[in-house]
Amino acid sequence: SSNFEGMAVIDADPYIPNGNGQQYYTNQNNFLRSVRNFVIDVRKVPPEKSQGTGIHWQVAQATSLMNIVFHMSAAPNTAHQGIWMENGSGGFMGDLVFNGGKYGMWVGNQQFTVRNITVNNADTAVFSHWNW
Repeated sequence: SSNFEGMAVIDADPYIPNGNGQQYYTNQNNFLRSVRNFVIDVRKVPPEKSQGTGIHWQVAQATSLMNIVFHMSAAPNTAHQGIWMENGSGGFMGDLVFNGGKYGMWVGNQQFTVRNITVNNADTAVFSHWNW
């Protein structure tokens, strides 16, 4: 929807509204999460809006993202991103396709295993904010 206002279509660790950066979960305690078999399309969100994020994935071990296709704006000014992961600790990501966007994956995490990732027409395929 062009008027989508959430942080991401799927948000594994929401920020508390007016919580000064506080979240509902401690990312290192956000275990046993899995998202599979989705097509996430944010192309109707205006390209300059960062709400065009597919998945906010701030999680710990025993987590997975599998068989997901992300469709994002390919406009020159796009702020869209497939996965936004600002911190946390490992899991598995595989069989992911990113079409368009500023970032396919904007990640800052440790201990992830990643295989079979395809990035088409993104400004940056993978941006690593930090890692150990």
